[in-house]
Amino acid sequence: PSNVDDRKREVILLIQQLCAMGKNVQLPARINLFRILVDRGILYAVQWALTQHEKHLVFTAGEILTVLLEHGTVAIRNHVLVQAMALGQPTGQGDGQAAIGPQWPGSAAAAAATDPAKAPPKNVMQPPFKETLAQVLCRMLANSQDLALQNLITDSLRLLADVPPPEPMAEQQQQQQQQQQAGPGPKLINR
Repeated sequence: PSNVDDRKREVILLIQQLCAMGKNVQLPARINLFRILVDRGILYAVQWALTQHEKHLVFTAGEILTVLLEHGTVAIRNHVLVQAMALGQPTGQGDGQAAIGPQWPGSAAAAAATDPAKAPPKNVMQPPFKETLAQVLCRMLANSQDLALQNLITDSLRLLADVPPPEPMAEQQQQQQQQQQAGPGPKLINR
């Protein structure tokens, strides 16, 4: 197990160097690079590093996560959503519930606890972690005494949770489209 953990640590350091080099690439290629990394499952390695007790490893994973969030926030949000669905947690996608935990009524885990017939099949690959990346970050924020780590985690959670406001031009175009669809209506009455 020690040899495997050493290799995982080396992979995290390699990913950090790759992200640092990726910052120097032109914007379209940089965005594509970070999207591909997220699509290939790099966040599982980052999540593993965040759960370790070695401070330098946690900070390295936090730095990688920040770079990925700066260039691919939507992909990371999708990753967290997929994790929640794989864990059987409510996702807020039509079930009217927030993602609170695996035993929330209506989740697959709760259904399996009440009815063994609803448990997932044994041959289906289970998620590598028992909690989502967002849950790991929240737990770390609550348990950490290190202000630098709290700041790093807070920035990551802010980037993950922030939804940009709609662009003013998009709002104007949307209003114009709605007016065109509504027909002449009030304009004819005023004339």
